[in-house]
Amino acid sequence: MINPIFAKDCSFSAQKIAAEQGGYIKKTEDLIEYGKHVCVVVIFIPVKNGEKQRRVEIALPIQ
Repeated sequence: MINPIFAKDCSFSAQKIAAEQGGYIKKTEDLIEYGKHVCVVVIFIPVKNGEKQRRVEIALPIQ
């Protein structure tokens, strides 16, 4: 089970990254990989000229 403190950190980190990239959050997920807490963030970034949105997936270690 993920600690609520880690979930809060994940959400905050996702919001910060989305704002920096000019996109919006599609999904966040808290995971434990190899005994470490990881926040996986999926962001969609709008593009111009009717092109398909860019999907960015980032895995962040949470201390």
